[in-house]
Amino acid sequence: MSDIVTALSSQTGIDGEMVKKGLGTLLTFLQKSLPPDLFSKLQAALPGASEMLSAHKPDHAGAGSGLLGMVSGLAGKLFGGSAGNGAHLLSDLSHAGLSAEQIEAFLPRAFEQLKAFLPAELLEKVKAALPTLTTPAETGGS
Repeated sequence: MSDIVTALSSQTGIDGEMVKKGLGTLLTFLQKSLPPDLFSKLQAALPGASEMLSAHKPDHAGAGSGLLGMVSGLAGKLFGGSAGNGAHLLSDLSHAGLSAEQIEAFLPRAFEQLKAFLPAELLEKVKAALPTLTTPAETGGS
C-alpha cells in the first residue's frame, strides 16, 4: 500500500482497499475535470496514482432517490451552495462503496494528502481549476 493510502486509512479508520477505491474515484474525477497536461503532472507527482486509478471501477447501477438525496445533502454540507461538480464526485464515491460518514471523513483528508505530494505551483493550478473541491480541506480552523 502506498503512503497516501496508509495515511488516509489511519486518519479516517477506513479500510485500505476502500481508501484506494476512493482515491481512484477522486483521481478519475480530476482526470475528467482537469486539462490533460495538468492531470498528467498531478499523476506524475502522486506515488501510486496509476494503481489508484485502476482501482476505480464505476458502478452506477442501482442509484435510487434515497442515494441522490443523501448525495445532495452531503454536497451542500461539504461544498456549500456551489456544489456543482462536487455532487458528481460524491455520487461516484458513494458508488465506490463509501458511506456518507466515510466520504465526509475521507474528502478533506484526501485533499490534505494531495497537498503533501503536489508541488505548490501544481496545487495552485488544481485549486484554480476546481475551487469548490478544495473547500473541504480548508474548512479546518480559521
